[in-house]
Amino acid sequence: MRRGGHIARENGWTAFVNMQCQYNLLYREEEREMLPCCRDQGIAVTGFSPLARGRLVGSTGIRSKTDAFYNKFYGDALDREICLQVAAMAKDRGTTSAEVAFAWLCSKPDICCPIAGASSVSQLEDYVKALDFQLSLEEIETLDGLYRPRGCHQRPCS
Repeated sequence: MRRGGHIARENGWTAFVNMQCQYNLLYREEEREMLPCCRDQGIAVTGFSPLARGRLVGSTGIRSKTDAFYNKFYGDALDREICLQVAAMAKDRGTTSAEVAFAWLCSKPDICCPIAGASSVSQLEDYVKALDFQLSLEEIETLDGLYRPRGCHQRPCS
């Protein structure tokens, strides 16, 4: 990315302005290299799949049966532990797991906005409510502390 940005500037081309990457409580690999690089280069980051293809909200709908990555990308013991913590936090705060997952994502200064799909009005309402819902620093640290970096040998690389 740095090289591409340099080449664009040298030739008077449009430089990178946004990086779209998968980023959620179950998949945070971009924290290692991509987010620091984007921060350094002044590139905005848009995170997609903030609910980890529905895993973070316990989705068992059509996507869980048809999405090729739903079970390949997510579902190990660590993911289940994180999902349980999100659900417990939501219950304690009287909200939904979707709001907790979105609030966590919105707490990250490197992420300018999430991209999320919705198949119902209630899902959209959760997303909008999450904009006003804030996790405490302790809650964010608890969720952050559960994640462990994963290499390509543990998950398919995209």
